[in-house]
Amino acid sequence: MNPTLPPIHVLLRLVLESASMSEAIQKLQSIGGCATSAHMLIADSSGSRGVEISPNGICILEEDDNGIVVHSNHFLLNRLVDEPKWLEDSPFRLERMKDISLSFVTSTQDQAKVSITKVRDLFKDRENAPGAICRSETSADGIMSLFNIVMDLEKGNPKAEVVFNIGSDEENPVVRMPW
Repeated sequence: MNPTLPPIHVLLRLVLESASMSEAIQKLQSIGGCATSAHMLIADSSGSRGVEISPNGICILEEDDNGIVVHSNHFLLNRLVDEPKWLEDSPFRLERMKDISLSFVTSTQDQAKVSITKVRDLFKDRENAPGAICRSETSADGIMSLFNIVMDLEKGNPKAEVVFNIGSDEENPVVRMPW
């Protein structure tokens, strides 16, 4: 932790005020870090990047060969901080997201893109419960998936879907957000 650096909330605001993914990343790199460690997924119609940010610096995760970036609750590249393993199942969730994402690519080779609904369903996956991608309210550690946001950043036609209570048996309906 470094209280001389801005909190993550300030950096999130700077990213939201950016005109592009590359502008957002440049802003973050110019600041050099934040008060605590965090991960951000930054994307626009040109692509996406994972940004692992800590008080000691920033590491950028590029898209894989299929144009996919996945992340769970541990740093993948950022070795600038000593990160204790706080969720044992985080590596499992990372690999599970990679596997499911790869199945999207394989099943949609002739299609332009994967549907927003199919991507949203990835976050409902309960394999390896209670340490699944979607953590339920019955988890012994008390950790639960609260909501999920999936965005389609198609140029000129961006949209998003939000589902609250995704880890609960009483999931709320999908809220669609056109811009």
